[in-house]
Amino acid sequence: MKRIRDALSLFICLATVLAIPSPSQGAASISLALSVPHPAATGPLSVSGWIKPPTPPGFDAMLYQIPGVILNPVGVYLLAISYLHVRQLHEWAEPMDDITYIDPTLCPYTSKLIIRLRNARDRTSQRLSNGDVMIGLYDAVAIMVRDGFLPTKAEMTFYGKAAGSVTMTNSQTPGTVGSTNNSIQSVPQKDTISNSSSSSNADDSGTFVDPLDPTLAISYRFHGRRITSTDIYTSVMDSLIIMTYNRHSAPFEYLTAVSESGKCALHIDAIGGERPDLARLGRLVFLLALFLTDHNRFNEVGFALEVGPPDARRRVAEGYLLRIGNNKGSTSDDVSIAKA
Repeated sequence: MKRIRDALSLFICLATVLAIPSPSQGAASISLALSVPHPAATGPLSVSGWIKPPTPPGFDAMLYQIPGVILNPVGVYLLAISYLHVRQLHEWAEPMDDITYIDPTLCPYTSKLIIRLRNARDRTSQRLSNGDVMIGLYDAVAIMVRDGFLPTKAEMTFYGKAAGSVTMTNSQTPGTVGSTNNSIQSVPQKDTISNSSSSSNADDSGTFVDPLDPTLAISYRFHGRRITSTDIYTSVMDSLIIMTYNRHSAPFEYLTAVSESGKCALHIDAIGGERPDLARLGRLVFLLALFLTDHNRFNEVGFALEVGPPDARRRVAEGYLLRIGNNKGSTSDDVSIAKA
């Protein structure tokens, strides 16, 4: 099955002017433009300087849902984003061992949720790679978006031969509990969500500092149009997959990720002579997702990545989350920000 998220056929031209306050420079105007041609005019569609990964040769994924308790949708998104954020710093082709992934830093949103990776029992089978699992996990989440948040498994094959599976489930779901060879989790164990901003309310504009790295901050300015949280979360997932695939490509200049529905774009540009490294780019989108969740505010937003000590921060990237297409901003597909 082809990647569900690659159903987008963009032929729009996007342009926006976003004003983002800088603590060291006052209000600064940032003009950003993204032009995406019709795919027929360019051959295979590439929507970013860092390209989307192609479907691996011979790869297929069968997706099915497991009867059980309904999973917390926000927890599903955040745990998937957390996993992609951790694995984003590893090689795309790195062979994967069997693991069970949890993230206690995201509790109570992800309480009892796990991601379980299993290679096929037949060890002559091709082992799943880091990139294979990322693709399978994205497809599993996309099925949940469409069909409901039941525990979901992606059974992956190469040329019809079983390679393994990735499952998003509840640790108490019948039939999913078993022994594991490895268990990994994000570190350090800190409640990142409740510490991800310097204020208790999401003001129209401001700056928040990474609670684990005071040399990294994100300035932001919200805009009026609403974006569904589902679109924001899946565009963040898309961006982390793009980053992983392009880790050895030319130095970062820009990327554009899109949501599973095609109604939201996440665009990031490098600015100035300094290029943000992969770790900081991944941390940028991870923190952005946590910040929006914590404050339950899902609007178009411009942002800038600032690095350095508080009295000498410099901008190395800027971008925006933008509603695209004919989406009129319906929130019918939105998920409530509820804790487990």
